[in-house]
Amino acid sequence: MWLKCLPAGVILILAVAVSSTVSPLFAQEKTGKSENRVIHPHQVRGNIGFSTSGILSGIVNYFQIIDGVNIRRNPVISATYLFQPTRRAAIGGTIAHQNFSVTYRDPDNSSARQYGLRANRFYLGATGLLYIVYQANFRMYSGARLGFSNWNVNSDVGFPSDVVDRVINFALGGTFAPQLIILGGESYVTEHVGFQGELAIGAPHLLSFGACYRW
Repeated sequence: MWLKCLPAGVILILAVAVSSTVSPLFAQEKTGKSENRVIHPHQVRGNIGFSTSGILSGIVNYFQIIDGVNIRRNPVISATYLFQPTRRAAIGGTIAHQNFSVTYRDPDNSSARQYGLRANRFYLGATGLLYIVYQANFRMYSGARLGFSNWNVNSDVGFPSDVVDRVINFALGGTFAPQLIILGGESYVTEHVGFQGELAIGAPHLLSFGACYRW
């Protein structure tokens, strides 16, 4: 009722003032939501890595610390899926595999029998990342993995190896395997394809690098 008592000019001025006050608030809320929106929330990675056990076995093999021992190992092969609900965090899972072979032959007897074992490690874990640098085509992060690591060993040691295998597999079998990701980075060369690497402590790798795809 009181609006009828006001001149039309005053009503127009009040309407403009209210509009100019409320509109920026809605615009700011919309901008905040758009700034936090992730354009490509899904990502898959394929990595080649180097584990602590692999690096140590390489040192032993290279410097021939133990005469007659030969160690062969493959790098850690891993795949990761990540879902990124916000620009600052991502969650997902990682699966990895690595194998070793160790053989021994008496270095003073070329005709001596060769003994050895083959070991395979399987890893499955949950992954969580926190991004500390987030740009359109470059990101840096830290994070952690909580996983399960399982060793499977087959040996040939000159006496019933199934007993040795059971003992080793019981000692090294399924274990809880947490990992601290110290620092990682992603760099994209196209809108969807990029390269990625990280430095970590714990299984399944110490250092890894590979390719990533986001969508």
